[in-house]
Amino acid sequence: MRDITCILHIGAPKCGSSALQSALSAQPDLSDETGQKYRYTVYRADVGQGRVLSGRSLRLAARTSPYGYASWPNIPGKETPGAFWAAMRRTVADGHRRGYVPILSNEGWIAHAEAFAAHFPDASERRIEVIAFVRPPLEWLNAAYWQWGVWSGLSFDVWLSRPAIRYRLGEQLEAWSRVPGVRLRVQTAKQDVTGAFAGQFGLALESGQAKNASAPPALIGFLLRNRRFRPTAHDSAVEFVFQRWCRVTTAHGLWGFKPRQVQRIRADLRADVDRLLAAVSPVDAEALLTDPRWYREAAYHDRITAPTPALDDPEALAELDAALRDGLEACAAAAGTALPALPSWPAASASLEEWDAVVARTLEALLDADRAYRLGRLSTSRLGRWLSAKLSSGPSARSLQKKA
Repeated sequence: MRDITCILHIGAPKCGSSALQSALSAQPDLSDETGQKYRYTVYRADVGQGRVLSGRSLRLAARTSPYGYASWPNIPGKETPGAFWAAMRRTVADGHRRGYVPILSNEGWIAHAEAFAAHFPDASERRIEVIAFVRPPLEWLNAAYWQWGVWSGLSFDVWLSRPAIRYRLGEQLEAWSRVPGVRLRVQTAKQDVTGAFAGQFGLALESGQAKNASAPPALIGFLLRNRRFRPTAHDSAVEFVFQRWCRVTTAHGLWGFKPRQVQRIRADLRADVDRLLAAVSPVDAEALLTDPRWYREAAYHDRITAPTPALDDPEALAELDAALRDGLEACAAAAGTALPALPSWPAASASLEEWDAVVARTLEALLDADRAYRLGRLSTSRLGRWLSAKLSSGPSARSLQKKA
């Protein structure tokens, strides 16, 4: 693969991107079986005048992030600063000059094929490997609601009815398939995404812990009632901290779809799936179609007909707080900090507000311990000292109280 200009991982959102970015951040320098070198890179606009991180500095940035990884920023639109594209072109040129293949990643890039076509070097001078991971439409839309839509205050039915809410992966991949110089690879996200990415390019990349998985219903309900911990749809750091340290074994992911909603959007979803399968290679299309959920909803029957778990169940809150306390103990031990005093559990007849007060105190302690853990991983390097100063903006009890 010595003729590759670069590898772009473009998403899709909610399709294993966080796990892949975590693995690449931990192991940014790679090589394939031929000895060809690959390098994962990240652009940070907030470092000086903007800086492309790689190697040790990238690992440090990821280890001190509440998310546990680093990636390139998304493209906000037509007004994307020129520094972003200049940094990307410099990265590609540096790889060509020094003999490595740059790997760049952001799960939002799947929606920006036209921008990449306009800003990258001339098509005759490049071969770009573009890889995307995708999920069948019903489960993707369901995951999107519980990740972003629920924080809008809209019910699943109202959110799903908004014109802007559509499954457009087929349309977006079709646009990428038309970009000159691009070889498009599309894989299912219903697998080890990190292992699949590594296999596509012959890389020895170690898979890590799953990231950005669905939060348990009790945590979502708590965060909806206590918005200082998650003010907006994109302030998800608290969930990454929870997943890093805590386990709730009995919780099942939330499901919003009911039969009437499936019937309402079935035709539009199937039309986009048709576009997706037409845009990808025959080999990729055949592999995707081994999963019947692309066209048939029967596999979701039990979830569609099951009642939606309550978001305000005191028993589930007790289990959530127990998981938080176990996570806090593990985090404090890793950080070398003392365990704080925590309130006792309320009586069985306690109100939701009383339970929320207990859970809030435990979660605040976990966020502070996690921040101490991340600060403790900083080196004395110049970048480490800079990150130490910047890390005060990470989630902690104090910063969250300021938002309340």
